[in-house]
Amino acid sequence: MMKIDSDQAMVEVRDLVKTYRKAGESEVRVLRGISFSLQRGEYVALMAPSGTGKTTLINILGCLDRPTSGTYRLEGIRIEDLGDDELSRIRNRKIGFVFQTFHLLPRLTALENVELPLLYSPEAANSKERARECLRAVGLGDRLDYRPHELSGGQQQRVAIARAIVNDPSLILADEPTGNLDAHTAEEILALFSQLHRQGRTIVMVTHDQAVASRAARTIRLREGQIVPEDGS
Repeated sequence: MMKIDSDQAMVEVRDLVKTYRKAGESEVRVLRGISFSLQRGEYVALMAPSGTGKTTLINILGCLDRPTSGTYRLEGIRIEDLGDDELSRIRNRKIGFVFQTFHLLPRLTALENVELPLLYSPEAANSKERARECLRAVGLGDRLDYRPHELSGGQQQRVAIARAIVNDPSLILADEPTGNLDAHTAEEILALFSQLHRQGRTIVMVTHDQAVASRAARTIRLREGQIVPEDGS
């Protein structure tokens, strides 16, 4: 795996196309030649209404799916050329996911939920201490032994963010992370993402809310599977 020079883009997407075909149906092109790049440390909002390809794009950026054509490079690694085992390693070591629904395991404590990704990485020996550090960083140092049902929605999302950063990923993908939260709690979570950005994290925030997108330094708009030019034309 070759790395690109440090002054080049951390994420490089070129002419990305994704096509699906269901049995007995014609081809559906969901992504239609997407191209963009992200520099290390950028905070970018990906804005798109439902049904415009944003979930497909996020799945590709998160190495959960492959494009039909085009290229996606993460830190110089050409993702579409990797096998399933290599994709799993990339997801575990280079990408942190935060979802609208928190995806915490109900029988595990906050500490155990955050520790989970480390059990499959070289950091396993120090997993508990690293998980504690991340929970303290999101303001939950006093909730280590709480299970998800004992936490508020905002606290559960903080656990999910701690889990996303525990492996010190290159890229954080946040898919509507405030969608299930009230306005006050959503503001607290957005402030936490701003803090992560100030620490140098690279973040892609998926949202349909302009107020949420305004927290990012740059907005990429998606419409009908294509990037909308900045002039909106």
